[in-house]
Amino acid sequence: MGHLEVGIDLGLKNQMSCSDGVVYSRTNLTRHHEDALAMAQRAGKKKRVKTIQAKIAHTRTDWTHKATTDIARRAKLIIIGDVSSMKLIKTRFAKSTYDAAWGIARSQLHYKAIRLAGVCVDGNERFSSVTCSACGTRSGPSGLGALGVREWCCASCGVVHHRDVNAAQNILRTGRGTPIKGIPVL
Repeated sequence: MGHLEVGIDLGLKNQMSCSDGVVYSRTNLTRHHEDALAMAQRAGKKKRVKTIQAKIAHTRTDWTHKATTDIARRAKLIIIGDVSSMKLIKTRFAKSTYDAAWGIARSQLHYKAIRLAGVCVDGNERFSSVTCSACGTRSGPSGLGALGVREWCCASCGVVHHRDVNAAQNILRTGRGTPIKGIPVL
């Protein structure tokens, strides 16, 4: 069992970002295989389509198992952001949301934490990526249009933040019960 307390921000570009600065990222498997999949579907090759889809699913599951095992071994407390995939699948980010497989990552983190005598809980993700983890001011880029901004500087204290790691630090803080200005405690 690990000794760390880790907040996790689930994302689309980086699948999991931890509050200690470790970022778990992989290529978007759906986009990587979409040309071959489309060709097989247009040609009516059902067996080939099934093989490609199985390869995508197995690769995604294997990567998720390795990443979640690494996190569960390092941490005694894991707090995962409560991002809603159901809202994002109705936007232009649907393919990326499905490919990120947040539900699989959540369930694996929960059972692996229990298996390794740790604790895994959901934390509040509200305003986590726009709030400065150093001073608590909401000065980060917000809205769907600002999702491309990966690093930002706090207007109040001047600290430069990586968007996802900052969000993970705020998720960890709210999950512990430490209030941040503007973010309600669980």
